[in-house]
Amino acid sequence: MFQVRYGAPSNSLNNEKIRAESKILAPEKLEAAKISGPKINIGCGHVIVDGYLNIDLRELPGVDIVAEADELPFENEEIQEIQEIRSSHMLEHFPQEQLRRSLLPYYFNLLKAGGKLVSIVPDAEAMIREYSNGSFPYEDLREVTFGGQDYDGDFHFNMFTPASLSALMKEAGFEKTEVIAQARRNGRCFEFEISATKESSSL
Repeated sequence: MFQVRYGAPSNSLNNEKIRAESKILAPEKLEAAKISGPKINIGCGHVIVDGYLNIDLRELPGVDIVAEADELPFENEEIQEIQEIRSSHMLEHFPQEQLRRSLLPYYFNLLKAGGKLVSIVPDAEAMIREYSNGSFPYEDLREVTFGGQDYDGDFHFNMFTPASLSALMKEAGFEKTEVIAQARRNGRCFEFEISATKESSSL
């Protein structure tokens, strides 16, 4: 019923979406990260970021943990020590209500007090503006808006402006947001980067 209510697709039998089986591929890296507090990069794909535990649905080269973005395989004592959650071109893969009701509150609860959520997403405001003035091709706008659709999971269900994502983050409990970059060109896409801080006073 969750998929029906929120619009998530299903390509499997009985309308059940196949979920990745969690797997820790680099246990020694996870243990080392506990010392200073883990920094995690969710939905990393082929873009591996140094200094982070890199997490993806697929067991790609450089991935440290295979897991769903909303179901990380951490024990309770580890959950309280995460100092940063990073994602790049990942949040747009989730319907609005799933972000609002579960994913962003989940990330807020994972972070320790003072921790940060840093996200890079397509900049709908910039793309619509540039398309309207004729400097952004329709095919690029279409692909960035709806995803490449090359494999299961490569579909987009959301679009954001800095103001709209900031509002969602604050609704999830984050008290401070900062737009780091706007209208930044990245291949066929315009993107923005935003951070949200879980204040030290938050429980």
